[in-house]
Amino acid sequence: MKAIRRATGQVLRSVWHHGGIVALARQLAGRRGAILRYHSVTDDQTKTLTYLDSGLMVTDTAFRAQLAYLRRFYTTLPLDEMVDRVHRNRPLPRNAVAITFDSLR
Repeated sequence: MKAIRRATGQVLRSVWHHGGIVALARQLAGRRGAILRYHSVTDDQTKTLTYLDSGLMVTDTAFRAQLAYLRRFYTTLPLDEMVDRVHRNRPLPRNAVAITFDSLR
C-alpha cells in the first residue's frame, strides 16, 4: 500500500510540475489571466519524457486530471475573449485561464 501511495504522489507531483499547474497558480495569484499551452496529448507516457519540452506534451490521463482541476478552481475563457478583455482594459474573471493547442495527436 505504501508503494502505491508513493507512486501516486510521484505522478501527482509530475502532473503539477510538467502540466504547469504550479506556475499557473502563482500567476493567477495576481488576478492576471494565464494561458496554458499544449502541443499534444498522448497515451504513450514515454513520448512525454523525450519531447523537447515535456510540459507541452502530456498523457491523456494527466490532461484529464488537469482539466478536472481547472474546472474545479478556475474560470476557463476562450483565448480571443481573454485577449479582448485585456486590450479593452476590462477585468478578467477571478482565476481566468485559456487553453491552447498547436496540434493534437
